[in-house]
Amino acid sequence: MKFTRNESDAYSFNNRIPLIMNDRTFWIGPLEMQIAYKFWLGSEKDIEDAIYIREISRDFIDEDLLREFCSSFGVNE
Repeated sequence: MKFTRNESDAYSFNNRIPLIMNDRTFWIGPLEMQIAYKFWLGSEKDIEDAIYIREISRDFIDEDLLREFCSSFGVNE
């Protein structure tokens, strides 16, 4: 069990999306938030991860929301 500690946690929890694998459901935070956070972390690996997530989920991502998250994390695309 995880408790929300801040506004980002609360948003992520309230806007989680289901990931279904082998008839099991896992809940993950919004992809836009995950991508922005990975860019914010800034290591080479995190940036590669962010680019990969963005590429494979291009059809599902809200680009305006992604820009909003990047801005809130202080990340310039």
